[in-house]
Amino acid sequence: MSACAACLRRSALIGHLAAPIASMLESRRRAPEILRLPEAKLIASVGAAWAARATAYMESFDPLAARADVEQAGLFAICRHDGAYPPKLTELGDGPAVLYGAGGQARLAELIEEP
Repeated sequence: MSACAACLRRSALIGHLAAPIASMLESRRRAPEILRLPEAKLIASVGAAWAARATAYMESFDPLAARADVEQAGLFAICRHDGAYPPKLTELGDGPAVLYGAGGQARLAELIEEP
């Protein structure tokens, strides 16, 4: 697995805040703007109750434990800083910080080559 700690952290934050983010998206329909917010602004945008929980969650986030969880689940994780990250997702400008998958990175490489 080759996702960097910063991208794993970002991915964990987005996952942790999935419910309030979904609620914001339903009402505002501005997914790209919301998901591009820096960590602190994203946390502040979800309201005080969620923000307090998210701050505590991020303070305890452990990238080594996150990597171990991914590996234990039999998955892989690559981030946009890795050469194996699909170029077409990079071209979108708002692709996910981390791409999680099953079947190994070799299978991902095969899929990238397909139309």
